[in-house]
Amino acid sequence: MKTRIIRFNKAVTTRRRIDQYLSANRLAGLTLDVGGRRGGHYRECYSEAVVVDIDRTVPIDVQADAHMLPFRADAFDSILCMEVIEHMDRPGQGVDEMRRVLRCGGRLLLTTRFLFPIHDAPGDFFRFTRFGLGRLLRKWRVEEILETDTSIETLDIVLNRFAFDKGLHACFRSAILGLSLLMLPIARVLSRVVRTNAVATGYIVSARKPE
Repeated sequence: MKTRIIRFNKAVTTRRRIDQYLSANRLAGLTLDVGGRRGGHYRECYSEAVVVDIDRTVPIDVQADAHMLPFRADAFDSILCMEVIEHMDRPGQGVDEMRRVLRCGGRLLLTTRFLFPIHDAPGDFFRFTRFGLGRLLRKWRVEEILETDTSIETLDIVLNRFAFDKGLHACFRSAILGLSLLMLPIARVLSRVVRTNAVATGYIVSARKPE
């Protein structure tokens, strides 16, 4: 039952817009999936991929540090990097490495968290605004930076995530989960009226390596 609730929770909140974007923006050619999993959630985003991660205990193709990718320059046609850069202790170096191994004109699809609870502790280091992402990717040709949620949806999603904080009593967590899911349709309706992107749970970035 708990697993079903988590899956439903992700489908209607934090993953919904990301999944919609990726389904409409499949990556072409040989793709480097940074921090992914072989056969994982984003496997339908590309036709052919090399999956790399620093954790050798998960299903991957290559075990490596994203700060020092073991590939030649211009080796890949596309790169997928889903919610990884906030976990890099040197994100600038990681982004430079991705640019090095990507061919000229190749596409990078990247997501990262912003207003979102600490996760994968203690390896959660950074949060980027859309302006910080623009600065981080200043050597790239950035096509678009999109919020994953509206500001009002974000407030409800942050409340929702507290339902999975094991430091809270189980009864309190259940009450928070129920309240947040009840408020979600209201938040979506209000988001059509109150137009603001002051905060977001995270961002979706599309960028290309300059020719």
